Amino acid sequence: AEFWQSVFGRRAPAEGQICRVSPPEADSEPLLNGGDLKGKIAVVVRGKCSFTQKALRCQAAGAAAVVVVNSAEEPLRMAGDTDGGRWVVQVPVPVVCILPSQAPSLVEGACFSLEWKGAPPRGTVHGEEHRPPSRPASGGD
Repeated sequence: AEFWQSVFGRRAPAEGQICRVSPPEADSEPLLNGGDLKGKIAVVVRGKCSFTQKALRCQAAGAAAVVVVNSAEEPLRMAGDTDGGRWVVQVPVPVVCILPSQAPSLVEGACFSLEWKGAPPRGTVHGEEHRPPSRPASGGD
């Protein structure tokens, strides 16, 4: 899946399992599944709060990167919040945007990586077609 970089996120590679954020818009503090985000690529949807607020909430919960699913089928380079002056608040993890038609390819629990190709603001999200192994259920006879 192709992505577009935000103006406020870090431009760096990232790897991790996909974790869809709850609530999907990342508009609550704390996030309902914040404990599940550590080291993962958080997937959120556009709406209800700013892109920067979404990213900061996911980063605070330990996400390695944030993928925002746009609400329209068009590229979007996300602008950020300002610090009250003229400077854009920076988020220390990669924050990118994908098209809604690409969202189904980001399977919960699958391993993905963000890779920068060519000139910013574009790159690609690559993933494996399988889920990580699950633990066997324990049970008695």
